Amino acid sequence: MNSTVQIVGMIAFFALIFGIEYLRITARHRKEMAMIEAGMNPTKKKISVIKLAFLLLFIPSGLFIGNYYADKYGFENSDITGVMLALVFGGIALLLANFIENKIKNKDSKN
Repeated sequence: MNSTVQIVGMIAFFALIFGIEYLRITARHRKEMAMIEAGMNPTKKKISVIKLAFLLLFIPSGLFIGNYYADKYGFENSDITGVMLALVFGGIALLLANFIENKIKNKDSKN
């Protein structure tokens, strides 16, 4: 009895995930088709490689530095310190990526 419930539960879970993804994809497709019919350009926004690289570099650095200082100086909430510095470093990463992307765009527009 217990194993059949687990199997049915797993099948239901995967069916739910599939249904949600199917609805998301079809809704996006309908929206893009409506935009094309209205004469608009349905370009998709992609996260740039620079932003992703900076985030993947700075967030773990923030966690490491926050946990290092929490252990070194004996902060009470050492977990919060790491997460807080990870968020701060993530914000700094996004700002740096934005400045670099604007600089590249300005350089390309001048040439």
